[in-house]
Amino acid sequence: MKKYCSYVAISLLISFGFILKAITPLGMRKAVAIPVPNAYINFAGAGGDFKSRQATFQVSDQTTITKIEKNLRLYEVHLAKMIELTYDFCEDRAADYIVHWNYQADDGKIFMGNFPLSCELARKIFQRFGTGEREKVTLDYRGKIVYEHIATLALDSKNSKQFASLVQTLKPQCIEVTKKKICPGDRPTF
Repeated sequence: MKKYCSYVAISLLISFGFILKAITPLGMRKAVAIPVPNAYINFAGAGGDFKSRQATFQVSDQTTITKIEKNLRLYEVHLAKMIELTYDFCEDRAADYIVHWNYQADDGKIFMGNFPLSCELARKIFQRFGTGEREKVTLDYRGKIVYEHIATLALDSKNSKQFASLVQTLKPQCIEVTKKKICPGDRPTF
């Protein structure tokens, strides 16, 4: 009986340890990274422009309004990932450096808009929402596949509404490709 009680006590201590690891000191669940599976992320070369960089964020999702984790839509999660990648890319860049994200859905068939995200904006968003766990992402960087461990935003059920509101202030822009204007919602044929 004594041996059985010891096993139960050890089992309870281990379980309690896992519970403590999963909560913060305030008793709230930790914010965890929201992965974006099947995203193609490409950083183009600078091409002589040292104040900005073009990047592509392409997902296979045909719709981006589906709600997923933390009551966020895919659209907000995709923008969060672009902000996180910008923040990581800006580690050693000036505040006015800009990453121009070309956001595409349905494997590139739907242009969702161009989002110019400055290093200053990415840093301010991280200051506001905090830093979550690091996440491994796969990038196509100048034609070479690289793996990066990036900081993620500390998004949770308490601040997801504020983040969704912030995303609404980031207005998607049109781009011009070979003298043709492509705007959010367009289905371009490149």
